[in-house]
Amino acid sequence: MWSNGICDASAREWIVTWHITNRSEEATAITDVEALPEKSTIVWVPDVVAGGATAYAYQRVPADDGGVIVFNAKWADGTTVANRWYFDPVATCA
Repeated sequence: MWSNGICDASAREWIVTWHITNRSEEATAITDVEALPEKSTIVWVPDVVAGGATAYAYQRVPADDGGVIVFNAKWADGTTVANRWYFDPVATCA
């Protein structure tokens, strides 16, 4: 998983795109999604990522902060993988 951010200077926010890749051949459900910091918002997260596919989640993060997305990936066989990923801006959003 990786992310990239685009500065929305008029809103003073980063728009973060999270790239969620399922390396399994089987589809996985995305559950228990949290966005951090609390003042950030998740715009969209897929419910399911097909086997071998990449899906995208979007988060709006205040310009003076980084972002975190936390979620579980659950497969039909009962396997669950906890995920916690970070967006740390390398530039100023103003």
